[in-house]
Amino acid sequence: MIADLWALVERWNAHSDAKIDPVTLGQKKLPESVRKYHDLHEEIITGNTPFAQIALEYEIEALSVRHGSRLVTIADKTIHDNNGGGLSFLREHAALDTAHTQLNRRQIVQLLGEHPSCLKELANTGARALAIYGQFIDECLRAALAFDSGETTHAIECRLFAPPREVAMPILPQWLLSIRKLRSQVFHDGGARPSFGPEGKSYGDPDPADLYSHHLALFDGDNPIGAARFSLIDQGSGASLIASTFGERKIRFCLEKAGFRWEDCAEASRLILHPEYRKGRTVQRLFAGLWALAAQSGAPAILAAVGTASNQDRLFAIFGAKMLDNAGSVHSALFDDKLRLALFSVDRNAPPDYPELEQMQEFIARSHIGLQTTVAA
Repeated sequence: MIADLWALVERWNAHSDAKIDPVTLGQKKLPESVRKYHDLHEEIITGNTPFAQIALEYEIEALSVRHGSRLVTIADKTIHDNNGGGLSFLREHAALDTAHTQLNRRQIVQLLGEHPSCLKELANTGARALAIYGQFIDECLRAALAFDSGETTHAIECRLFAPPREVAMPILPQWLLSIRKLRSQVFHDGGARPSFGPEGKSYGDPDPADLYSHHLALFDGDNPIGAARFSLIDQGSGASLIASTFGERKIRFCLEKAGFRWEDCAEASRLILHPEYRKGRTVQRLFAGLWALAAQSGAPAILAAVGTASNQDRLFAIFGAKMLDNAGSVHSALFDDKLRLALFSVDRNAPPDYPELEQMQEFIARSHIGLQTTVAA
């Protein structure tokens, strides 16, 4: 595995200006998921149910069997690998873990034949192991997004706008019209959602919740390239997207099980980003800004209705959201998408590991009065 790391780094450094030092990489702090995986092994081995180790091994090694071969094929095409350099560890596990998985399956069948009561512990352990691996993959993707050098050559500005009702302007401000135009363009998606096109009834996305929400926006010069809405549920006078989608009663039930109250939470909505700016760290600035807004406002959690058609739910999960599956999924005719309810926990003592978070916290702290402010990002 270490030899593969050096081989892949050599390939990368030969074709990229953003060099990687494998020694420095190896000295970095372990991701939270790796620590959790270590702890799970120790908990099982030293606990009262050491037999559950077989369930952990079965589920993890089965991942190689189910997905290893396809992953190797994709990696070969990506790095144009002709001699196996850099993929030997992956190839070996894709081949050998088949026998390991078959052995583990036979042992589990034998164990359950003699002790059926072990089933629950085996299932729980396997599920915990898979959840931790999922978190690890999310952390890898988040790190890749942060490392990506595909940035615009212009400086991106962060701007925070107060709800228009508080500004008390007789007409809609230009910044909101510009953001709505961007939203309409992104949602229209070249005709995927005709309602947001020039002839559609939702053209310009004139959503009334805009009037009661803060808007965190990213600008390239005078043009918005990304935005998200933020509102405190107990202070919002406009329509709540999540309440109208999932129903307040169901949301309250799901939040209670998760340890939160509806009245204490914040809501994020209309998170969009121009397609040309979806590389690099731009998307992380929006997530970091929303977290900083919630922390500054004292909200313990952020709720959002997220789509599944374009894997928006996966993007939210990558950045730390938990899907409240008890709320179910709801089809939205407006967005032609199936929506899920996402929950971001906002613990100021355990902030997410976003490189942009400290900068966004400073920006939000300076501009939380709600007036338009800017900061170079």
